[in-house]
Amino acid sequence: MKKIKTNIAVPGLKLAKPVENEAGMVLYGTGIEITEQMIAKLKTLNIEAIYVEGMEELRFSKDNYFKVVDTAFSKVGDSTTMNTLKQAMHKHINSLYQ
Repeated sequence: MKKIKTNIAVPGLKLAKPVENEAGMVLYGTGIEITEQMIAKLKTLNIEAIYVEGMEELRFSKDNYFKVVDTAFSKVGDSTTMNTLKQAMHKHINSLYQ
């Protein structure tokens, strides 16, 4: 089980805990498979995080992942494409640790 930000949720994940509104009413129960419509509704209701099944805790610190990416891209020089890819990887790593 892992707590994730709603903005990185994707269809197909399963809820590990029920999702409740501000009044404590259960909107979606444990084990429900997340859909695009559910994600949109959660965002509309300002539900910032949910608990999902099957996602392991990250094994390394964010800084360690950045070092791996930076090392892998250390020889790309001024390649716009490769630097864009590197930035995308940094953004993804940041999203995993929110």
